[in-house]
Formats: sequence, C-alpha cells, structure tokens
Amino acid sequence: MKFFFILIILSFTGISCMKNRCYECRDTAGNVTEKGCDKTADEIVTYGQTRGWECEVLPD
Repeated sequence: MKFFFILIILSFTGISCMKNRCYECRDTAGNVTEKGCDKTADEIVTYGQTRGWECEVLPD
C-alpha cells in the first residue's frame, strides 16, 4: 500500500515540474531582457544559459 502511495506522489510531482512557469531573464547588466510564461522550469534554465542571461522562475 505504501508503494502505491509513493508512486502517486511521485507522479504528481513529475507532472507539476512539466507545467509551464512564468520567468524573467536579465542580462549581465541587470536589465530585464525577456519575460514570459511559456516554458517549463528545465527549458527556462537552458534558455538562459544559451544566451548568457540569468533567468529566474517566478512563483505561481
């Protein structure tokens, strides 16, 4: 029974990680370069790294 409960919890946390999040990216000077709500948390991190920006996932 505990196994199924843990499996259900893990499935919900996995689903919440895949939903789109709002974010804000800043350049090296601290200027906001982009805002949006169209990427998952993993995509936001990768997006910022490829452009040399610091991106922050905003709270829901």
